[in-house]
This record gives sequence, structure tokens and C-alpha cells, in this order.
Amino acid sequence: MQWISFFLRAVATQASERRRILLELADFYRQTRDDLERAGVSANTLRAVDTIFEKVVVTASDIRKALNVSAPSSYAILRRLIEAGLVQESPRKSWPQLYTCKQLLDFWQKV
Repeated sequence: MQWISFFLRAVATQASERRRILLELADFYRQTRDDLERAGVSANTLRAVDTIFEKVVVTASDIRKALNVSAPSSYAILRRLIEAGLVQESPRKSWPQLYTCKQLLDFWQKV
């Protein structure tokens, strides 16, 4: 019976840690959207944030499809998010170009 108690304590500890991380992620999402809204970004840029939080790594095509915008608009939205410090171009030059949110990658590595 001792091993069951040990196992359940370990499960509870890990669940508690995961919950804390996910609450931090939710706070980061709300803060990111609030900051961008205060900066006066477009509704499409805010919708792109949702796509980035869903996918973590995106392409301009992902943004174009998710938002139903033109290719130039998707690149403009990504440029705005780069300027805001939310996403970065992947350092590895590839086609299609990948855009990542380092903070999200860091959160998911904790989980």
C-alpha cells in the first residue's frame, strides 16, 4: 500500500505543477491580447494571435487560411507581431518561412 500512496502523491504533485503552468499560459494569452488591443492592432492581428496560440509555429499561409486574408495581408500581420515581439522568424531559412512564439515554446517545454 505504501507504493500506491507514493504514486498518488507523485501524480498529485505533477498535476499541480501542470495546472500552474497552464494558468501561466492563460495569463500570458490574456496579457498578450490586452497589450495588442491597447496598441491598437487590427481585429485580424488579434485573430492571428489565436492561431499562433493554437499552432505555436505558423507560416504566412497558415495565417492567410485561418483569417481568410490575402498573402500580403498575412505577411503584414506577421510583421506587426514581430514588431510587437510576439513572434520571430525561424533562424533557419526554409520555405515556407516559419514563425514561432518563443514564449509559447518555452511553456510547452515545461509541460
